[in-house]
Amino acid sequence: MRFTAYVSGKVQEVGYRARIVDIANALGLTGMIENLKDGRVKIIAEGEDEKKLRWFEDAIDIKNALIYVSSIEKSYSPASGEFNSFGKLVARGDRHKVGHSGRLPKRAYLCSQ
Repeated sequence: MRFTAYVSGKVQEVGYRARIVDIANALGLTGMIENLKDGRVKIIAEGEDEKKLRWFEDAIDIKNALIYVSSIEKSYSPASGEFNSFGKLVARGDRHKVGHSGRLPKRAYLCSQ
């Protein structure tokens, strides 16, 4: 099963993606998370265990001193199986450790924080 979410609120440059990567990996889900230009974050998570995906759906609604999720557009669909792990999809110029050269292709998956 595939869970897709578009998350709005204070969710960029506050550690939200790293937190979601940790949660997804702890649950054994695959997929990706990325910042969108409109300020939202897109999440795709896949897994065979519907209970874990439903728990993940609840867990992404974070409200604390740094992160504040104001709304989530959610949908479910059949899994595609295109992911081997869960990681961040980053764009050129995104502030992350990217390896020895420091260069990123236009888009690349990063699994580490």
